Amino acid sequence: CDAVEASYDAARAEAITLGYDSNLDVISVGHSCGALLQALVATRRPRERRRLALVSYNNKPATDAIPLFEQVVAPLANEAAAETLPTTPLARQALQALRQGAEE
Repeated sequence: CDAVEASYDAARAEAITLGYDSNLDVISVGHSCGALLQALVATRRPRERRRLALVSYNNKPATDAIPLFEQVVAPLANEAAAETLPTTPLARQALQALRQGAEE
């Protein structure tokens, strides 16, 4: 956890040096053990504005840990990797649903 936090501190210092606002939002992403580490670091810094994306936090395969992984997440990830998002009707519907959920 200390090494992850030290890496974060170095990245934040570099961002400030490059002229970014020192009060910028933090988005932490972690998979498996990395998800646990990100959650722990967040609890050590309660005053920071932080969003967490914790993937397979429970050490299950992504297909078991993420609802609708094969139906929604995998197709969106494939299209994003192909830089053609969204091209299929399923991807357009999923992206629209995500946007509507974010607005509510």
